[in-house]
Amino acid sequence: NESATHGMWGIYIAKTRDEIETEDSMGNALLQNKFFHPYLNYNARIDPSMTGVFTLKYDPSIPYSNHSRYLKNISLLGSNNLNVVVNELDNSITGNEGTNSVIFTGSSTDYTINTSDGVTTITDNIENRDGINTVSKIEALEFTDQTITL
Repeated sequence: NESATHGMWGIYIAKTRDEIETEDSMGNALLQNKFFHPYLNYNARIDPSMTGVFTLKYDPSIPYSNHSRYLKNISLLGSNNLNVVVNELDNSITGNEGTNSVIFTGSSTDYTINTSDGVTTITDNIENRDGINTVSKIEALEFTDQTITL
């Protein structure tokens, strides 16, 4: 059963990492890089039925982003058109057989873009925003001022 105040089917006092900090000091100590890593370092394979936009950036209106914000490496599966919003981590994003874009927070002039052997690296020159993203099989990079076709 869903609980408005507790996580894990109403068993645990907190639902988010922010709540753990204020409601469970011992649990919070485990999250401070003493037991759990601050992000998930595996290649998450995004279901082939997914369409639209998959976000790595936390958005309270998108329930799955409470978890996806800790991902760094993703591979899009299938052939649906799918776009990815980056988070502040250094991401590796592999596109699928559809048309894929990666969406960034700032203007294209805020980034350094390098392509070599089919792999594009996009470095955000603004600290603590979009990190360094390495993309392959991606057709476009979307910035606030323009879209760049790869």
